[in-house]
Amino acid sequence: MAMFVTGLVFLAIGFAWFFFAPKTFDWTVGLYENKRSKSFPVSPFGLIGVVLGIGLIIGSCFTVVGVRNVGVPTVFNKPTGETYGAGLHVKAPWVNVTDIDATIKPEEYFGKNAITVKIADGGDAKIGLSYRWRINPEGADKVFQDYRNSDLDINEAVRKALVSTNVKAAINEELGNYDPLSGADLGTDLTPAELAKLKVNVVPDYKAFNAAIQKNVEDKIKNVGDLIDIQSVTISSLQLPESTQKRINAFNAAVQNTKIALQEVATKEAQADGNKKLADSLKDPNVLVSKCFDGLAAGDFSLPAGGSCWPGGSGVVIPATK
Repeated sequence: MAMFVTGLVFLAIGFAWFFFAPKTFDWTVGLYENKRSKSFPVSPFGLIGVVLGIGLIIGSCFTVVGVRNVGVPTVFNKPTGETYGAGLHVKAPWVNVTDIDATIKPEEYFGKNAITVKIADGGDAKIGLSYRWRINPEGADKVFQDYRNSDLDINEAVRKALVSTNVKAAINEELGNYDPLSGADLGTDLTPAELAKLKVNVVPDYKAFNAAIQKNVEDKIKNVGDLIDIQSVTISSLQLPESTQKRINAFNAAVQNTKIALQEVATKEAQADGNKKLADSLKDPNVLVSKCFDGLAAGDFSLPAGGSCWPGGSGVVIPATK
């Protein structure tokens, strides 16, 4: 609009000069008695204004929108409802076009900037995540209309008002029901064998949480006009509250101690069963005879004169070694 108005001004001045300015301009040169008159035509200078005015008016009929930007045309500061993509566009000279940055913007929350979330057991967890977003090109005109008067840049105003606020709200809603020890109630009447087999995955399903958070944010944004696109949400870390970690450690210790105790019981039972079988076998004469022959064959001992491995023969003492 400014270029168009400037062009009209130059055009008016040019025509006025061309038609109403004197045809020539005289001035006197020389010194003292040698003065003489000299003149030159001035009306053709009006053509300069006319040419400049026409050039500015023609230039005001074109606009160029930057790469990955969206052009929002306005008439007297009111959006027309249209948007322009990147490139050269022809427009009415009284239409202004404002570029809105529609590039994808990454946001990260790690370390000291991690997001605090209250999980199901009442503790405060720290979430490290990143997400990518951009202004929806189809909603750029409404974004301009709603946020053009902000003290901040339009993109920064949109980020604070719509993106970060809704992302944090979605994270709290989705992780508010997360309990890493859900189902691991050590106070129930579990048998040692059942406790030893109890397994609880304390690592959250990041993929499921990412999808749930993104959908939650998209649903919230639709309520205000679908002005932005959330490209992705990625949770990379979850620092559990100290109280929750203590519960996890206690659970793991209880399960591990139960497994060790059951293993010790099984070992003692196996040893007792083996000793009982050995004692019972020594009561069988045939076992003794077999052991005797095995020892003779191996050369572990020799029978005295007249000795025999069979019951009723001479007493045989089987030494432990040769």
